[in-house]
Amino acid sequence: MSSEVQFRLGDNLTNIDGRNLKRKIFILAAGLLLLVMTGEARVVSAQEKSGAANIALVDVQFLMENSSVSENVRVQIDRIRANYQKEFKEKQEELTRLFQSIARERATLSQDAYQRRLGELQQRASNLEKEAQERQGKLDSAMAAASNKITSAIGQITGEIMKERKFALVLPRSISIGAPTVPDITQEVLKRLNKQMHTLAIEIPK
Repeated sequence: MSSEVQFRLGDNLTNIDGRNLKRKIFILAAGLLLLVMTGEARVVSAQEKSGAANIALVDVQFLMENSSVSENVRVQIDRIRANYQKEFKEKQEELTRLFQSIARERATLSQDAYQRRLGELQQRASNLEKEAQERQGKLDSAMAAASNKITSAIGQITGEIMKERKFALVLPRSISIGAPTVPDITQEVLKRLNKQMHTLAIEIPK
């Protein structure tokens, strides 16, 4: 019984520890297309083939993975997650010891006493699983909020460059087909983003 419960707890607690933050932040941001008038890749291809140069590309994924503020967010989330992991590991180890203890005392306990203590421990294990899931949900929300703020800043900077360089359209680099022949403003956006936003405070929901 004790080993079974310990294994189940361990499975649930890995949800807090095993996420790829770079991938996750980009997925949360991927739905925001920066200043896109059309989402069809064939439009980009047609513009490039015709030699039109009044559009530009921006690599949103690169910006979300390589900007200073994104790195700052990753460091904060990793630290929070490490603290969660340490806390849950201690609680899990305590529960494991208690389950092992009741297993050793099984022969000396009445059936009612054994079932009562076992039920209490199982409830504590269930509560711990629920808490782990809630903590993960809060981390998800915090990452989503941070991602939205970063993409908003990227959109603002992209809009500024659009006006300055008189681009009619800026499209995400990910929808371009083949080697692009239009300007890519990613590095320019990155430079301005790093200057404008070095850090971003992570707010964990209550």
